[in-house]
Amino acid sequence: MTDLATSGPDAVAGAPKPRALIYVRDKESEGVIRQSLTSLGVEDAVFRVGDVNAAAAGLADQGALKLLIVDAGADDPLASISTLMSASSPATGVIVLGESNDLSLYRHLRNAGVAEYIFKPLVSALALLFVGFSVYG
Repeated sequence: MTDLATSGPDAVAGAPKPRALIYVRDKESEGVIRQSLTSLGVEDAVFRVGDVNAAAAGLADQGALKLLIVDAGADDPLASISTLMSASSPATGVIVLGESNDLSLYRHLRNAGVAEYIFKPLVSALALLFVGFSVYG
C-alpha cells in the first residue's frame, strides 16, 4: 500500500500540533474521513498509514488532540485499544474503524472509553455525523 497523504501542520517542522490525527489503512476510508473533516471546517488533520497499534506508538509525541480516528486492524483490537486509551487524553474523542458490524465489539470499545465505532465501508453522512459529534460535542 502506498503512503496516504499527510496534510496539515504536521508537515511543517515546528508548527502547532494538529487537532485531529487519523490512522487508516485504506484510501477509501481516508477519502470519506477527509471529506467529512473538510465539511466541518477541520483543516489541521494529519493522516497516517496505520492501525491502532501505530496510533498507540505514535501518540506520545502528539500532545492534546480533539479527535483521534484509528483503524482497528489488530488481531486483538480490545487489547490494542486498551493501550491506546491509556496513552490518550480523556478529552480526546476516539473513533475506531472496523471491518464488521459487531455489537459485542462495539460495547467493549464503548466501555473502554471509545466515543464511537464505525464499520467499513464508511458512509459519508454517517462519518460526518460521528466525526462532527466528536469534534464539536
